[in-house]
Amino acid sequence: MTIVERHGQANTPENTPGHCHKCNSFADCLQAQSMSADTGTEDPHYDTENGSVYCGSCATGTYTYDSSLIPEVDSPLHCDTCGCPLECNLTPDGKEYVVEQLKEENGCTAELWREMFVDRYDLDV
Repeated sequence: MTIVERHGQANTPENTPGHCHKCNSFADCLQAQSMSADTGTEDPHYDTENGSVYCGSCATGTYTYDSSLIPEVDSPLHCDTCGCPLECNLTPDGKEYVVEQLKEENGCTAELWREMFVDRYDLDV
């Protein structure tokens, strides 16, 4: 589904979260198209057949949700369909990556990642 199909218009400040507006990928960002200002993280649902991961809204068919399956990743995890942020644990490299991106304050990193990871991991940003 494209932004045109979903909202009837392109990404604009009026139809996307505030943290998206400074992002270099704003014009065609899947996350900007799919999230609202109050979007938070969702539990990941896994398609164990092909290794894809989805949010609850996009998980059609038989997918597994098990809190013990929440992965440890080198960068934040997002739904393969809509781009919604998914609950994940960061590796040391992942924490370093998030800190670097937070310092650049680009798009999702400006607000969303700050809310998701700074207090949780006591990151020095």
